[in-house]
Amino acid sequence: MTIAVLAFQLMIFISMFIAILLGRGWLKVATGFWVIFTLFGSIYTMGLMALQLITIYFSYQVCMKFWNWRMARRGATRVSR
Repeated sequence: MTIAVLAFQLMIFISMFIAILLGRGWLKVATGFWVIFTLFGSIYTMGLMALQLITIYFSYQVCMKFWNWRMARRGATRVSR
């Protein structure tokens, strides 16, 4: 596995993390884009396709955990009257 392949996987994670900072809907759009790109894009080997789909799944799970943590933290700081 080359540095370029790993850098591309990191780019996927970073783009999805930026999307979750914008909102959960943006994360879903980014995830859909990456899945479609992976399945119908320019990836011709099954190993790279599997690696990329695993990266997308892992990134989605990490981003959703971040979203839940962020929402829980936001709720804890609110003052109700």
